[in-house]
Amino acid sequence: MVKQQDSGRDQELEDARDAAVPWEKNFREQVVRLRKSHKMNQTELARRLNAWGLPFHQQTVQRIETGERPVRLNEAHLIARVLDTTVEAMTVSAGFAERPIVNAVEDLRGVANAFAEDLRQLSGDWVEKLDDLALIVYDIGEAIKAGETPTDLMRWAFGWLMTGREADMLMVESLSRFLHLAQGVEPQEVDLPGGAEHLDALMEGLWDVFHWPTNQSELPRMPPIRGDVDDSET
Repeated sequence: MVKQQDSGRDQELEDARDAAVPWEKNFREQVVRLRKSHKMNQTELARRLNAWGLPFHQQTVQRIETGERPVRLNEAHLIARVLDTTVEAMTVSAGFAERPIVNAVEDLRGVANAFAEDLRQLSGDWVEKLDDLALIVYDIGEAIKAGETPTDLMRWAFGWLMTGREADMLMVESLSRFLHLAQGVEPQEVDLPGGAEHLDALMEGLWDVFHWPTNQSELPRMPPIRGDVDDSET
């Protein structure tokens, strides 16, 4: 009987605390919602937090979600990061009608953040291949300067390099916009190694030797698949 009374008193104290300071309650509810929306169970969330140095187990996550364990500030920020959101969004007070709006915005920002991270990782491979083609076209330009007659294959390579340069500029702009969505700050210049700026520096002084159209429709029609290019004579 005494134990039941103590339990009831503890619950009353917790309810009173949540009513006075709703941030912890909001945070707990959002941990559950976002974890499920990411299709993670408590064990998986704990595992991902382990990667950030938090010694969490499934029981740790369970106790946080039920309010049995308080969350430290650094833990809250890492939990929010793993769930692709912010502590501010997880703790904001919103009524029953407003919460779906907040959730929808934060879900969009979470996906934007994940996409931006994927784009950053993929950009390394992209820039490497763009630079490989740029070096080949650079050698072509030097050969033309030395008197070699440009061939359709040379023009074709140059056309694809120009298309790649334009795509790189659009990629950087897109990454800036996605980071704007994810971080809630004004779009800023994104620093990616290589790419269009490096290409321009490499090709400086050589553009004039080509005098070739940059519009793909005006370029020689040659197969874009390397297996279709006959290199048997090389």
